[in-house]
Formats: sequence, C-alpha cells, structure tokens
Amino acid sequence: MFKNLLLFLVIFSFVFSDEWHLCDSSDDYELTVTSVNITPDPPHVGDSVTASIDGSLSKVINGGTVKILIKYNGITILNTSAPLCSDPDDFECPHPSGKFRIKKTIQIPEFTPAGKYSGIISINDNNSKKVTCVDFDIPVVN
Repeated sequence: MFKNLLLFLVIFSFVFSDEWHLCDSSDDYELTVTSVNITPDPPHVGDSVTASIDGSLSKVINGGTVKILIKYNGITILNTSAPLCSDPDDFECPHPSGKFRIKKTIQIPEFTPAGKYSGIISINDNNSKKVTCVDFDIPVVN
C-alpha cells in the first residue's frame, strides 16, 4: 500500500498540479516525462483512479531512492523515502535506458481532505545523483 501511495503521488504531482516545475532548472535530469494520462479525469475522492506516465531515461537505473515531502495547507504530512525498485510491478531494476511506462490503479481514500497540497518528489540513483526532482502544488476538491 505504501509503494502504491508513493507512485500515485509522483504521478498525481505531474497530472493535477496547478503548478509544477523541476526543482532546479539548471540540472540536466536523466528522467524525462513525455506524457501523463489519468482516468477518470478528474479523479473523485472514494473512487479508483488509473494513472500512467510515459517518459525516457538517458541511462540505465540499477536502483535508487524516491524521496517525498508532502504538505497539506503548509503543514508537513509526509516526509519519507523508499527504494525506487522495491516493487518490480512498478519499476524494475536494472531499468534500461530508453522509453518506459508506469501504470497504476489505486483507490483514493474517502477521508482525503480538500485543500492545498504541495511538495517535492525527487529520485536519486544508487550513487545519490538526482535522476529527477519535481516541486509541485495540487488543489484537491471534493
């Protein structure tokens, strides 16, 4: 469940952000996102949502860490990290360079409160080099 939440937050940050951008525009990240799709659009609290993200990697990823910081109305509600390749159904390692697709369906909990969510999601490889980093703001409504 925790891995599903991490993946969903990563995808959700790309799709529903009022504003998202790279953490440092001067960095040349090795993960490039080319498209994001979500069904249904928009998702509803209490319903299932399927999200997929397509992109490309400029190098082989043998492992790494996903770091997530999420705030709700300015209050930190999640500050965690997890192994990037802990679930081969989500992202298998070693992951070759080139195109990739991540697709996941999850249930949005009934207790998800409306409000402003913001955060930073970064992915580092095994050598602690940033593969990508996104800073985002997401409004969630009932």
